[in-house]
Amino acid sequence: MEDTEELLSAVRVQEISNGQAAVVPDGYDIRNLAVLGEVPPRKAQTVAVLDIETLIDCVKREDEDACDRKSVIYVNDEKVVAVFNHYDSGSAPGWGDDTATMELHKTVEWDNWMGNSGQAMCQKEFVEFIEENFNDIKSPNPADMLTIVSKFDMHRQVVFKSAYRSSDGETKVTYDESNNTKSGEIDLPTEFTIVIPVIQGAEAFTTYAIKVRLKVRLTNEGRLFFTYTLYRPDVPERSAVKDLSERIETALPENRVIRGAIECSTHSTFAN
Repeated sequence: MEDTEELLSAVRVQEISNGQAAVVPDGYDIRNLAVLGEVPPRKAQTVAVLDIETLIDCVKREDEDACDRKSVIYVNDEKVVAVFNHYDSGSAPGWGDDTATMELHKTVEWDNWMGNSGQAMCQKEFVEFIEENFNDIKSPNPADMLTIVSKFDMHRQVVFKSAYRSSDGETKVTYDESNNTKSGEIDLPTEFTIVIPVIQGAEAFTTYAIKVRLKVRLTNEGRLFFTYTLYRPDVPERSAVKDLSERIETALPENRVIRGAIECSTHSTFAN
């Protein structure tokens, strides 16, 4: 008992620049007894959500439960983070360790089109690609687009002779059919338009029309290759983050929405 009283008497609280610190004898430390309770003293967690509407609902519920504080939402190119205890109460700072996060992943449609942009494809490969992504094409009519690029049965002996851009803006490709000495010409569009979403879980607010440029190349053997490139894909990428931020601002008019990132403080921040 005397040893315990002597130990307690050796513990003192000392003022430091960041507040107060407890000074204890060598070989001892201080523990928060609240962690030994049946329930934690407060919430401190990171919730991962898969779509923006779920994150908005989480913020509304948390703010309703808190009553005297509002969550703060940070939006950047990589993720959206809602910090429920950014403030303790009113404008007093909180620990910022109770959050909901939505990672911003690109959609399958975006990855499909970006992944093949600039890659040369033979006619068979390009036809298959158009078939797989048929519903993304807005203009020309996707059925017409597919008909044009798959004009020839892959088993027919066709030799493409020349490709040139005509005055009407289309690419004209001339060909010979070796099995019946038939010649002809087909018109290919130099660009087409796709409509695809950019961000998973926010498709309704991040879907855009994108121009796609189409080029053809003939080999010395008379084979036809297609290459498409998305025109300024950085524009819909930037627009997606901006429109996502505006969606949050509209749904949560009383909350601060900040374009940026946050590194929340922890207890160790004030330890020294």
